[in-house]
This record gives sequence, structure tokens and C-alpha cells, in this order.
Amino acid sequence: SRAQARILAEGVVEPVLAPDRLPADLLPVIPFSRESIRAGSQGINDFTAVISCCSVGRRDVPHINLVTDIDASPQACFDASRDVAVHLASSPSERVVGGVREGLLNLDDTVTWRARHFGIAWRMTSKIVDLQRPHRFVDEMQRGPFGHWHHEHIFEATDRGTRMIDRVDYAS
Repeated sequence: SRAQARILAEGVVEPVLAPDRLPADLLPVIPFSRESIRAGSQGINDFTAVISCCSVGRRDVPHINLVTDIDASPQACFDASRDVAVHLASSPSERVVGGVREGLLNLDDTVTWRARHFGIAWRMTSKIVDLQRPHRFVDEMQRGPFGHWHHEHIFEATDRGTRMIDRVDYAS
């Protein structure tokens, strides 16, 4: 997200590498270091957000569509979006209380977040249910405050870098 990229660019967080070895096909194409992340995060160009609602059966299902254009490669954006430290730096009210606590989230990984938003404390466990590096990954809520939470992250190469699209479907 734009906030995550800004926090990295300002040096608020030190990037953290996963403590164990990853399979070669899941290793970042661009190694994580303070310099590489800053280089990949300085070019946030623009973003648009659309919140809509559509009827599914008898229930209205809200949708959030956020489009962000970034002057960085899809690989760098994809890996930064799965990095627990980047997420924590962009969301200071959130903490990891279970599952993967650092490094990159991969297929079938779960993480439990504890947060306080608008004065309300909550926990949410998410699982990476689909991962197609470096184009797309999906996380879904396993337990938490929503009736349903499905978050699709899409990374498309553009002439200027990457178009990052976040699509969220949720229900209360």
C-alpha cells in the first residue's frame, strides 16, 4: 500500500529476512535490504479506491477495489506485500500474536493479527490460500471479526513499473 511504501522510504522499519531457507521458486528476485526496498518504494505514483456493493443472493456483499501505480517491479511489490515487517510498519496499531511472525508469507501460511481500530480491539487469523509469484496472491480470514474476508492482491507490469490492485470482498 501507499502507507507501507512511504514507511519504508522514510526508514521507519528495518526489513526482516525469513529465518529459514525458502525453496528457490519462492525466493525474492530482488534481495531484501534497506536500499533495495527504498529503491522499490520511492515511486508511488497514484492510487484510486472504489468501495461498492453488489447483491449475492439475499445479502449485499461489500467490495473494496484499490489501485496503486508504483515505480517498482512487480517482483519487488509482490515480495514487499507479503513481508510481515512491512505490514507491521504501515499499521502501528497491529501486532502479530500467532502464526508467521516475520519474513515473507507463503502459500498455506497463517498469521494472527491483534489490532485496535476506531477504539475496538480485535483478532484476525488470515491464511494465504493462493500464490502465483509474482502476479497474485490471496489471503482469507480463517477466524476473526468478519463473517467473510477475501483479499486478492494483483500485480501487473506497466510501462512505469507496477499496477497493484487490491480487491477485498467481505461481510459482517
